[in-house]
Amino acid sequence: MDSQTGAGATSGRTPDFDHMSVHELKSWLTNHGVDLTGEDQPYHQQQQQPPSITKQPASAAAAGVTWRSLLASAVGKLLTNLWPLLLVHLVSDGLTFGLHRVSHRLTNEAAVRLLAGIGITPAAIGNMWWLSSDPALANFRTGYQFLTIAVFLLAFPLNVLLKATASIYTVFICEGDVGKEVQRPWWQAPGALRAALPLVRGLSGRVGAVWRRALLVELLVAIIVVPLQFTSLAVVTLPFTLPFLLDLQAAGTAAVLEGVGGIAAIKRSRQLIKPIRWKLAVPFVGIVVAQHVMNSAKGFLLGNLPPRYYLELVEIPAAIAVLGTLATLLLTRLQDVLPYTAYTAAAALEGAQGPGGGGTRELPAAEQQPQPKPV
Repeated sequence: MDSQTGAGATSGRTPDFDHMSVHELKSWLTNHGVDLTGEDQPYHQQQQQPPSITKQPASAAAAGVTWRSLLASAVGKLLTNLWPLLLVHLVSDGLTFGLHRVSHRLTNEAAVRLLAGIGITPAAIGNMWWLSSDPALANFRTGYQFLTIAVFLLAFPLNVLLKATASIYTVFICEGDVGKEVQRPWWQAPGALRAALPLVRGLSGRVGAVWRRALLVELLVAIIVVPLQFTSLAVVTLPFTLPFLLDLQAAGTAAVLEGVGGIAAIKRSRQLIKPIRWKLAVPFVGIVVAQHVMNSAKGFLLGNLPPRYYLELVEIPAAIAVLGTLATLLLTRLQDVLPYTAYTAAAALEGAQGPGGGGTRELPAAEQQPQPKPV
């Protein structure tokens, strides 16, 4: 019977499965294209066993974070989301400019009323919408500087609120690459800005949900950063102040994306940035230096052009002014995007190292190198 069954299994006749041995059944199934790999495992293990994983040293991931990659990532985000970012910061910078004019006017009005006895008049100040730069007037002896500081402190929370709001929009724009829907050439700038408006408005709900937390973080960061920036003006102090400035770069993004607030956001930023601190330093300092170089070059060129250029060849000084302003504008927007790209790079590095910071990361089986099977 067994020999007949075996012959029937290999012939064209329908086999008698009831009388087949296990070995004969496997042979028949294999001959008919059925893959029996793993048939010795229990069914629940075959269905639910997770893909094998392997660990890779985190040094491989850390090596991928360089100052070039951080700068390239920031440039890429800026170019992809150029029009929404320009729109957001155009509004923010415009409101900030208006706030400064109002605060300067309040300072001058207060000086005229409170310090009139020492000769401070509108004529002495000049333009009442701008702070006086006359050293005989703008000093602590006259009291003008005290009024300037007082009004500055009153307007400080509003300045930070405008900056925080623009920073939140920047994070959400870069996170979702909103600008992909508005890819227009520069000569279509008005239409591109109009097309970006509904996209930016669509983010207002998310911004409204986090602005209080982000504002508190921005206030804390500003309180720390402003003295550090003044201290950094003395170049010899830069090696001491720069690490603190760099460690704060991811605080706002962490507050928006991770939901941490207050001091916790500052600690989280330091935790993330510390492994890439000096790699971040290159684009961070480089952008600041480039801004100063661009402004100085523009001022030097405009100040040293022959007078006849302003009368006969006005296109040349106009081109220098426009191109210099646009270059400075793009560098400033790049500076706005850099904290987000630093956060994402640092968070990816942290993820590569694993939650315990053990310096390894797990790869799915599809990314593994094939391993020889034991003999």
